[in-house]
Amino acid sequence: MGGEGHIAAMIASLKANNRRKKRGHFDRENLDTTKRGKPIESKELTPEARQALLEQIRIDKEIENKKRTYKLILSLVISIVIIGASILLIKITFIN
Repeated sequence: MGGEGHIAAMIASLKANNRRKKRGHFDRENLDTTKRGKPIESKELTPEARQALLEQIRIDKEIENKKRTYKLILSLVISIVIIGASILLIKITFIN
């Protein structure tokens, strides 16, 4: 019966893939995250500072969205011009 070798190889591959290579590496209970340097410290923000930070983030996001829209419109216009020019060139070349 044909295909027996392929089926055996498939089963072997599935068995090999089911075994994790590094078992328990992240399952330790006492994971020490300070080995690479100082632990990360977070600052508590006052409500005014938090509001200012959120406002700055909102402004930055609006600027980013405007730039993205500008680039999209510019690329669309350039694409339309190139397609139009190529259609015009083809008409001039093959119709005359």
